[in-house]
Formats: sequence, C-alpha cells, structure tokens
Amino acid sequence: MEDIESVKQELNKIPWCAQLLADPKTTAFVSPSRRLKKDTTDRAFSTVLNTRDTIATYVVLYQKPEQPDTLVTELKAIVTLGSDLNGFHGVCHGGIVATLLDETSGELINVNLKHHAIKRTSYMTGYLNTSYRKPVATPGTWLLRCRLTKYDGKKVFITTTVEDGQGTRLPGTWKGIQHLNGIQLLARKREERAGVLH
Repeated sequence: MEDIESVKQELNKIPWCAQLLADPKTTAFVSPSRRLKKDTTDRAFSTVLNTRDTIATYVVLYQKPEQPDTLVTELKAIVTLGSDLNGFHGVCHGGIVATLLDETSGELINVNLKHHAIKRTSYMTGYLNTSYRKPVATPGTWLLRCRLTKYDGKKVFITTTVEDGQGTRLPGTWKGIQHLNGIQLLARKREERAGVLH
C-alpha cells in the first residue's frame, strides 16, 4: 500500500491538490481498498486498478466530526488516472468513471461506520444513476466529491461528482445505497413473483 506522506509529496506539485491537503481540519489517507487483502476483497482496486497507468493515486479526504456519532456529510478523493483506463483516446472509459463514483461513495459510508454515525452493517449499491456531462481526460488528476444527501437508518443516498481543480463538475451521479438485507429481500420477492422461488 502506498505511503500517505510520499503520495502527498507527489500531489503537492499540483496547486489545487496542495491547497486541499494543507487544510489543517482535513484528514487524508490512502484508500483502504488499495491494500491487498488475504481474500479477494477489493481486488479490483488493490491490484487491477493500482498501477501507474490505471489509478496511480487514490487519496481520501474528509473532516472528522466533533462528536463521534455525527454524520460526515462530505468526503473528497483525489485520483490520478492513467491511459490504460481509456475508452477513447485521452478519455477515461465511462464504466471506469461509474466505478470510481461508486467506490468513492462507499468510502463515505466507511468513514461514517468508523465514526459510529451509521449503524454497523453491510451496505451494497442499490442503484447508480450516472449523467455524463463532459469527458474525464487521461492522464490526469481529478477530484471526486461525495455528499450524503439522506440517511433514514437503512438507506443511504449519496451524490458524487467528478471535478477538475477549478471546481468544474464533470460526470455526476445520484446514488442510492441500500442495506444488504433489503436488496436480498427485494430480489427474493421478484423471484417469487416470477415463479422462480416457491
């Protein structure tokens, strides 16, 4: 796994990254999904997408809440994307962009679990609605910004955008994450209606 200090040193060469990383209220860390696990968990981000030519950098930033059980409503991630992610020449594949939006939204869930603001349970993406406004150029360094818009105790709703260093929004998504058991229950009811289960 990358060392956060060496990653910061590299990112500090980019003015907008340096500004974000210099904020004393901000906690920055290399995403845990970049760490190789004993099982196959996070394999996509720890091995396949963890090269100089895919996702060279994936740093998560957020402000710790003052109270331990207070929701963290915003999280940012700095990602450096390489040319091996291209669909078209110089443009990141749209499926990879959606994957980054999904993964970074999950980081916001994990930070809230860490601070006991969300009930400890398993979460999976229920749906991911993505609007592609502009291409995400490669190679390049981008900011992903996640905002928790609603949490009702079971479901978490997150809006995530990709931005350049000047705050210009690129692809965005309105993401709904449901409690794992809720997804299984919905799938079971659909199968029962279709006559698959008895």
